[in-house]
Amino acid sequence: MTDKTKYIIKIIASTITILAIIGYGIFAFVKFGNYGAQNVCNKIQVKIVDDNDYKFIQPNDIITQLNECNIYPIGKTISHKQTNQIEKCVEAMNLVKRAECYKKNNGDVVVSVYQRHPMFLVVNGNNGYYIDTERKKMPTSSKFTAWLPVVSGFVSEKFAKKDLYDFIVYINNDEFWSNHFGQIYINQKQEIELIAKNGVYNIYLGKLSNYQDKLKKLRAWYEQYPEAAWGNKYSRVDLSYEKLIYCIKKTAL
Repeated sequence: MTDKTKYIIKIIASTITILAIIGYGIFAFVKFGNYGAQNVCNKIQVKIVDDNDYKFIQPNDIITQLNECNIYPIGKTISHKQTNQIEKCVEAMNLVKRAECYKKNNGDVVVSVYQRHPMFLVVNGNNGYYIDTERKKMPTSSKFTAWLPVVSGFVSEKFAKKDLYDFIVYINNDEFWSNHFGQIYINQKQEIELIAKNGVYNIYLGKLSNYQDKLKKLRAWYEQYPEAAWGNKYSRVDLSYEKLIYCIKKTAL
């Protein structure tokens, strides 16, 4: 093969390579050149992940929040940066614990919302708030009310988040006590009165110190003296005395 032939073959090969590159560029432009248009969001799907248990938030609330943040995605090209902005916007809502946002291949957006979970309701006069499972103050909602222990009286937020929270967790973890007590009243001395659903209505616990022993004592009283515990003779049971249960009879009308 002569040098001239080799030169011609080299020119042809280079030309084919260049044409291949140009051809792929044209293909890529046709295929992907409209990428931005393909990734314009035409639909947003909002999922309230735990809406079987709590209904504090509705999908329309999320749409309203996104509009207020000026990042409602419909008709816009969505990038990773925008999905992060959507998450932060939704997580700024008081009743939201966490939000996850991602973009589908066609550009549509999915937002998954996790609500905060309340542990108990605190009622102070006309004001009320929840303490959630992370010991944080949580606002109530006009759209949904959770069936939880209700605490009223002189309740400081600090007390609610610490000692009272531990006590209510203890109550909730015991099937008998969680079904038996519906309300808790706290007086000015931070002493506890439990409101029972059945039997003797008022159970005076006193200070929260040693509440496990006091409730064990009460459980033993229910088991050993069911006629007294579940009857109509007493109006109040006092557990504040060590190794003693003091019962107050109902006054005659």
